[in-house]
Amino acid sequence: MLVLFAVTTYVLVEKSRKIEIKLKDIMSIEQSVRSLPKNYFVYDSVHRRHQLNEQVNFSLKSDIIPESYHAYLLDVGGVLQDSIASIRKKYKERVKFTLLIEGMSSNLPYTSKRCPEAVWEDNYTLSYRRALSLKRFWDDKGIKFDPTYCDIQIAGSGEDGIGRLPIQRLNQRFLIQILPKVGDINK
Repeated sequence: MLVLFAVTTYVLVEKSRKIEIKLKDIMSIEQSVRSLPKNYFVYDSVHRRHQLNEQVNFSLKSDIIPESYHAYLLDVGGVLQDSIASIRKKYKERVKFTLLIEGMSSNLPYTSKRCPEAVWEDNYTLSYRRALSLKRFWDDKGIKFDPTYCDIQIAGSGEDGIGRLPIQRLNQRFLIQILPKVGDINK
């Protein structure tokens, strides 16, 4: 019984030590992500996500990124690309990322002039297309994220979601969220 107790205690202590190391990794990686350059990103601690310092607002019913934001978004893409690569270099295979580009829309009614008979086009579709326009913009400008450790997801939250702004026209934008995925906690 004493031997069984000693072996069990050793196994539990060793497992606890490994979990503690992984927890420190997780906290350190999260801190690295929160340390994105302040001239481009601000961390919203209420909703636990990053937001661009300069909000890119789309014209009503449009998924075209206004040209006045192109230089800024090119810089943002480069900073994200470098930051994710830098964190990956530091933590190697212990971290991967999901980069979520979430398009949003106001609650103003939407009907498409491109395809008036398409009943599926609404603010959810518009918000998705806004997010997709940023991804395509970065692709066209050579901003790429290594698919071996960075998954890009394009989403549209339409008129819904947390963190909506009270002035509806200001919700015609997108959010960028960086979600680190750290190792396997069970190993």
